[in-house]
Amino acid sequence: MTASHRAWVDVTTSGFDHERAALNFIRQRFSTRSPFRAWSNFTFMADDGTLNEVDLLVVSPTGVYLVEIKSYPGRLGGDAGTWRWTHPDTGRTKWFDNPLHLADRKAKRLASLLRRQPVFQSPKGRQLGFFLQPVIFLSDPSLTVVLDERGRHHVYGPDSEDPDQPNDLPGLLRLFNRVDARSGRRVDGPLSDALAQAMDQAGVRESVAQRTAGQYELGELLGEGEGWQEFLAQHPQLRDTQRRIRIYLTERSASEEEREGLQRA
Repeated sequence: MTASHRAWVDVTTSGFDHERAALNFIRQRFSTRSPFRAWSNFTFMADDGTLNEVDLLVVSPTGVYLVEIKSYPGRLGGDAGTWRWTHPDTGRTKWFDNPLHLADRKAKRLASLLRRQPVFQSPKGRQLGFFLQPVIFLSDPSLTVVLDERGRHHVYGPDSEDPDQPNDLPGLLRLFNRVDARSGRRVDGPLSDALAQAMDQAGVRESVAQRTAGQYELGELLGEGEGWQEFLAQHPQLRDTQRRIRIYLTERSASEEEREGLQRA
């Protein structure tokens, strides 16, 4: 059953074929019953000034999840710290940080932002606690996964009954629908409604994949550190011209002295 508008909000339509396919896979199987809700492709600015892109936020009976979508074909190995992806055609191997680390930072920032909204500051809202769990969705069913045990933590694949599918990860939709009989229903209608209000109050916006800095369009987040983020940037007329652009961040609670130091930097 296709999720209704109430249950699923496409904040922005993805510009990537693989991401649209992954989101369609989830959406076509996503429940329309309360407390299920989802928001896809949005951006938010955290209290520390960081700009954060979210592929999918899901509210389900089993919990609240920030889903980071990765669509690799080929072979994927590694551990809790570093992953290695081998391309199926070229055989070339790429090493990169386990994306769960970045997803975890986004989840903590988004949870902090939502908890500050008026709906959670009311007497009833203060009683509605929630935990935002980051998860990685490896959406390509042809991917052979040889991650070690620690590297598989909070990593899911497409739900399938095909015993020959090389992607032997637990299914993402089962995660949303499986309620532990011992713990019972973890997320109910009132909490789901409060989270929806908090998303509106927080001013969640369309994805800013085309945010600009001067004449350059900001794209992929390349790295971040204490008080800064770096993005890959491309000139709109000179597509072969790319730069790394560093943005210095100001926290909401920064003092005047801290702001002056940031300006000097």
